[in-house]
Amino acid sequence: MKLSKKIIFSFIGIVLMLVLTTTGYSFFEDVYLIKDGETFYKDVPEAKSSPLGAANYFHIFANKANLRNHTNGNVATRELSGDSNFGTQNIQEMEYNYAQQVKNINGASGITGHTKMVFGKDVRIDLSEFNRPKVNGKQMDRISGNDIYQDKAPNVYIDFDAEFQKLNNVSKSIIDHEVDRTYSSADFPDRNIRVIDASEFNKKDVYIKLTSDVLQTGTPITIAGLEKNSGDGQFKNVYITVDTGNQSSYTMDSQIKFRYTDGSERGNKETIDFSDSTVLWNFEQYGSPFSGSINLRSTWVGSMLAPKASVGGEQNIDGNIIANEFRGAGETHSWHWQKNKGGVVLEKTDSEDGAFLSGAEFSLYNAETKKLVKEGLTTNADGQLEVKDLPLGKYYFK
Repeated sequence: MKLSKKIIFSFIGIVLMLVLTTTGYSFFEDVYLIKDGETFYKDVPEAKSSPLGAANYFHIFANKANLRNHTNGNVATRELSGDSNFGTQNIQEMEYNYAQQVKNINGASGITGHTKMVFGKDVRIDLSEFNRPKVNGKQMDRISGNDIYQDKAPNVYIDFDAEFQKLNNVSKSIIDHEVDRTYSSADFPDRNIRVIDASEFNKKDVYIKLTSDVLQTGTPITIAGLEKNSGDGQFKNVYITVDTGNQSSYTMDSQIKFRYTDGSERGNKETIDFSDSTVLWNFEQYGSPFSGSINLRSTWVGSMLAPKASVGGEQNIDGNIIANEFRGAGETHSWHWQKNKGGVVLEKTDSEDGAFLSGAEFSLYNAETKKLVKEGLTTNADGQLEVKDLPLGKYYFK
């Protein structure tokens, strides 16, 4: 029997469909290939020099992020859930997002034309409707297939284990750093006028410690004397470590306010100007990063470094939110922390008459790793030498 061309082509088509089905091949994976996300440090190499690493470039950086209200910022999380969309409004540059696992995602997430959204290898991506792709069956309305990427072996966009180890080490180094002043509630006789003035400390990096009662008083507290980043890196950073005492669940009732040397004040707002984000909050318990629950019962400003803790509450937050788990229900606004061009200064004097000694030669070492950082450093005519642009940490001269 002679087969017609139509029958032959139909037969070939059926066989081809069977082959594609049994091999798991998708036509749309060929026509609309999901791009390899590669790594975040390839996208933003300057993040390597930040003390906070990749976390510094995300509004929310967490192992688990449950977004329950308007999230004006980008997100990197090992596990994403929640009903809120995310993405920073009015940005001009590319914004990066990463969800290694997706339990739920809002279809309005991302900023049209300014988003690279990377997903873990096990997240189901459907590009059959290229301008409205699906993520685990959820249709995305603000991004297209051009904006979606995925982990492909051997690449993982962000190694959360490595990043959180680094963040824990940074939190610990801030805890261990010599404190310029410790404040308790007794230091504020008038509970309604509570001000910590950073301008009292003539240094670029100020370390302050608060006892557990300070933020549980229920009245506002103002961090004054703050400096903005004008672009030259010559401004003051303030590191505030909150001692949570013996509490496994630490609730903060005090509204946080910022006041700057130019007379301006900072409240909660959406912004793409991060120049005034120069305060980093840290949380400790018994000399280690706090691993309990942090609950906010009043509005918050300033970036939060809580890599072992769970952060929640009903209030608005402005800043980087770095936590093991984020479960807040208030609005959150991207406001990335700015790091000054930190450095160390050595002043060499004669042991007998106290005169400044010029031309003395030193090497600089990292106090934690004992590794050489710089050598051949010599003091100037005033007996001083300064090393700039150093990562956060402890150093010594030899």
